[in-house]
Amino acid sequence: MVRHLVITAVLLALLPACTLSNRLFEEDELFIEAVPEYEDLRAEHPASRDVDGDLVDDEGRDVGDPAEVPPVAREIAGNINGLVWLLLAVVDVVMEFPISARTIDGRTWGPYETREGGSARLVVSRDPDDRVFFEYAVALAAPPPGELADDTPWDEVLAGQFARGTGSLREGDGSFCWDADAYAGHFADFAGAGLMCAEHRRTGDRIRLLVTFEDWLGEDGQVRDIAYFFDHREDLGGVLEYRTEGDWIGGAALETSATRVRWFRGGAGRADMMLSGGDVAGDGVPATECWDGQLERVYYLVDPGGTGWDVLEGSEDDCVFPERQEPQQI
Repeated sequence: MVRHLVITAVLLALLPACTLSNRLFEEDELFIEAVPEYEDLRAEHPASRDVDGDLVDDEGRDVGDPAEVPPVAREIAGNINGLVWLLLAVVDVVMEFPISARTIDGRTWGPYETREGGSARLVVSRDPDDRVFFEYAVALAAPPPGELADDTPWDEVLAGQFARGTGSLREGDGSFCWDADAYAGHFADFAGAGLMCAEHRRTGDRIRLLVTFEDWLGEDGQVRDIAYFFDHREDLGGVLEYRTEGDWIGGAALETSATRVRWFRGGAGRADMMLSGGDVAGDGVPATECWDGQLERVYYLVDPGGTGWDVLEGSEDDCVFPERQEPQQI
């Protein structure tokens, strides 16, 4: 992406005056590709692609009167993508600068001055005994680069690892955690709190992503734990699971909603949900919604055996996925 073009241009400009071995320069791309990019972690939803499988955009296809779940799934995917984009933008800013130090199994970017007048650096290292395994960390320090000392404390705001697969450079398994509390300690205009962690896997055109938020401070001032799971193949469709907390039925307590959304290429899909805790008594309230390729509802069921919850529209025979599935990853 953009980071690769900038770094490559800088390297080409520096090569005539550089005495490092060609091998070190040739391997720069391996360390660059060990850090995830937005496309590696981008979640989708039933309206993300058209019937040919082509990506529409982050907002999705324009439909007239969609079922209830597809717009919610779009919002959930957008929330994931927005946070991931902001997070990786920090990494991209550092990686737009030239590599400042090289070893056989390591690369360092920085320290460079942040917009708050502090310092930022990125270190990527490779396991010398397992040369497809990489670790990386973005750290911040309060003093500017010119005032750093050997004993200056650094706060890691992002730390992760990546095990390269056998395909392209971007294929493989990785994970990282972003410490919002540490980040907020260096940027006065950032009011976040909590820990965001992601596990990601990319194989060919398939992307799997699990994102969790621990003690996360929401815009409403509430601190909660949230989880999302995403699995997608361009030629088949996708799965999106999410667990959130909210006041779904009124009352004094918050309920937990666990949802598994499945869809085929073109958008037709099914969502199976379960509300539990809070003001919901017993084991929970199950619900299911199915929709066609135009995202119009063809089936809706809410707790057929409950009291005061019974809702039934359409026929389950019209669902593209015939059987209910509970969330499996969150």
